[in-house]
Amino acid sequence: MSKIAFDRLSFLVVDDNSHMRRLVRSLLHGFGSRQVYEAEDGAAGLEGVENYSPDILITDWAMPIFDGLELLQMIRNPDSCKNAYIPIIMLTGHSEKERVIQARNYGVTEFLCKPISAKSLYDRIFSIVLNPRPFIKTPKYFGPDRRRVVNANYQGKERRAEDRGETESQDDIDNMFDGAGAGTESQDDIDNMFDEAGAETESQDDIDNMFDEAGAETESQDDIDNMFDGAGAEMETAALEETGKETAA
Repeated sequence: MSKIAFDRLSFLVVDDNSHMRRLVRSLLHGFGSRQVYEAEDGAAGLEGVENYSPDILITDWAMPIFDGLELLQMIRNPDSCKNAYIPIIMLTGHSEKERVIQARNYGVTEFLCKPISAKSLYDRIFSIVLNPRPFIKTPKYFGPDRRRVVNANYQGKERRAEDRGETESQDDIDNMFDGAGAGTESQDDIDNMFDEAGAETESQDDIDNMFDEAGAETESQDDIDNMFDGAGAEMETAALEETGKETAA
């Protein structure tokens, strides 16, 4: 398994709950990161993004002043934010389908429902560092490609912005992490990281059961991931077709 050099990554954790910030910080320290900044609301989070230029932003959804979605919207504006390409993990206790889709359409990179576990957080960071998605720019959307899966059997015309040179090169994306992904680690090493993080981990089934027992119409983490896996294809196609029409005009 590929290894992430956490000591080369910096994080900004934005959450109005000090206990949640402490938990996430402890997990990141357990993984090996030593640069973990904190902010207690959306306004301080935006300031932190500008001042610290972290490699990855981890933000709660519900916060005072302005929430995580508003923070996401402000960051994903390359005309006003110098760190518009920063990977963003959205944390929330509300995993209803509408919220997931809304966050995805605002340019979130990963969506993680609470209660979080060491494994679930590690998996999202692993995906960001070692499987980065190119950024898409259309008149109505700017953010990471909402499709995680490429259909190898697709035979039609490619209409994605990548073909018109509107995405970052893979080298540019890789350089953001300054070589953070290198080498290999054993399963024991991964388990030790979780043990050192000092937090109990829940299986995804346990997490899903918590939501089911709560009586809420929530989505499992697998369902959330599937929303990203191809669920954005129609929206990307529609947006890019609109771009093509504007270009032709």
